[in-house]
Amino acid sequence: MNGNKILMSKRSKERTLTSNLWTGLGGHLEAHEHNVPEKSCLREIFEEAAIRSNEIEQFKLRYILIRRSKDEIRQHFIYFGRTTREDFVNTDQGELNWIDLSEILHLRHHGNRRGLS
Repeated sequence: MNGNKILMSKRSKERTLTSNLWTGLGGHLEAHEHNVPEKSCLREIFEEAAIRSNEIEQFKLRYILIRRSKDEIRQHFIYFGRTTREDFVNTDQGELNWIDLSEILHLRHHGNRRGLS
């Protein structure tokens, strides 16, 4: 977060999963990260936005979501943190934007495919 804004990614139309939808930053745990999901999350933030771990304050695990996908169980570790960085680096995964909290629920995302672009 930066003030009242959250860094969100509008996924590229070419992406297989969640194409053209807004998502938070994230990805998969590497084999050596299974016992340290925080490390994985910080790696993904750097890969997707070029924001380094030393530029993030109050970085905390807030939620763990567990869901079944076909014949496997998937865990999602949701972290929040604060940064004063306003710039970021866009990647081929999608377009990054700081979105005001009041606008988040109106975006077109996985749970709301009718939202605004």
